[in-house]
Amino acid sequence: MKVNFKAASVISMPVLVLALGAGIFPLQSVAQTEVDTDGDRLSDRREARYRTDPLNPDTDGDGLLDGPEVDFYKTDPLSADSDDDGLSDAREVNETLTNPLAVDTDKDGIPDNEEVDDLGTDPNNPDTDGDGRNDGQELVEGTLPESAPVDPTPAAPTPADDDPDGDGLSNEQEAVLGTDPDNPDTDSDGRSDGAEITTGGDPLNPDVDGDGILDGGEVVNVNDSGEILDSDGDGMPNFSDLDSDGDGIPDEVEGFIDSDGDGVGNAFDLDADNDGITDVIEAGGLDLNGDGRVDDPGIQLTPVDSDADGVVDNLDLDSDNDGIPDLVETGGIDANGDGRVDNFSDDNTDGLADSVAPGGAADIDSDADSLPDRIDTDSDNDGLSDLVESGGVDADSDQLVDDFTDANADGFDDGLSGTLLDIPDSDGDGVNDVLDNEGTVVVPTSDSSGGGLLTGLRGSAIGCSVFNGSLLHASGNRFDPLMPLLFLLSLLALLRNGVTGRVPGRSK
Repeated sequence: MKVNFKAASVISMPVLVLALGAGIFPLQSVAQTEVDTDGDRLSDRREARYRTDPLNPDTDGDGLLDGPEVDFYKTDPLSADSDDDGLSDAREVNETLTNPLAVDTDKDGIPDNEEVDDLGTDPNNPDTDGDGRNDGQELVEGTLPESAPVDPTPAAPTPADDDPDGDGLSNEQEAVLGTDPDNPDTDSDGRSDGAEITTGGDPLNPDVDGDGILDGGEVVNVNDSGEILDSDGDGMPNFSDLDSDGDGIPDEVEGFIDSDGDGVGNAFDLDADNDGITDVIEAGGLDLNGDGRVDDPGIQLTPVDSDADGVVDNLDLDSDNDGIPDLVETGGIDANGDGRVDNFSDDNTDGLADSVAPGGAADIDSDADSLPDRIDTDSDNDGLSDLVESGGVDADSDQLVDDFTDANADGFDDGLSGTLLDIPDSDGDGVNDVLDNEGTVVVPTSDSSGGGLLTGLRGSAIGCSVFNGSLLHASGNRFDPLMPLLFLLSLLALLRNGVTGRVPGRSK
């Protein structure tokens, strides 16, 4: 006889569910930050104040983002050439290193654009050829060289031209900027003053975006050409981006630590624990386009700790502490039992294994109860915990690993880490017991203890078990709802045999 059963659905409150499109997703608590629609580091509210375009990160098209123009360079975000000297603001900042707010940076009487484009003189040096005569004066007298310097033995550089700290900025430039001419990294953020000027940083501010990570720490992963890394491709270098990888979790929350040891700091890592599930999903965000990044950049996610073990889900290898790694509960293979993606490779250095890129593993919800299996301690909703159905011990019946220890703070019980998981399929239907909510009554000939009757999916897993005269349910209760049924069936058989006068096992 085969008895099918499915435990009644139990919905614990509060569970809020948001219907979205064709799917249902748990509604997570999120904190809104100031909206910056175009990602130019200038919020929409401030764009209205400065009359810039909230849908265009570079309103005046000069090559500088509106935010840095307002907050750092102090240039006009509505004018491509703030000082009207014929050189665009971006060209002055990144190429000529002249002052974008001064028509004549070196005060030699010649506008910067004429020195750069027409005369070939140095717009940052009032005496380009070092002959002791001002370029402007030589221009009036007609003695200005066509290209400078012309003297085969020019005079020694003046102190203003010196660069004693080797940061690429002269003493004169450092005096204008307010940086230390004897310290190549005035703000001690790990980036030289010259590099910060040429790439749009701030040599006087060690943490431009205020995310708690020094600017130098956010650009350690420059490419082979020396270009500054923009991990999420949003047009903002990591050092000025509050969420460098675009997963919805602020850099100051994720930090620069490398939790999974893949060489990518958490703030730039789309899967900081390398369990195959992206951080945006584990933090409760939406990623409908499957790129591993939060769909709405205006949302700031707060990581959750589903099993309250002190490790947030996006860093927790077993988010519900049921003894089954999240990797396995999302259909992944964990041949070595460490809870992380096997044979890890990451060609684009985004921290997400190439085998599950770009969107990470599917967040499976086997019993459609709005809780993904990775945070559901009863994934098939059959009334039995995943821990028990996978062969674990749950003496206190709390559905969580007993005597939990986690010395390395990865959320996976130290006693189970490295253990190969072999979840049984007791009824041989191709569905492992954790996900199988159909049980079968089995009457074996014997068992190792010499006991009698086993029923249910795994013998004592569900149904009843009689061992040494004790009636036990898997939960430890000394009652099983199937036992009375079997008793009644046996009684009916006896009554029938009594009425007909038949002796079991003997023909007429």
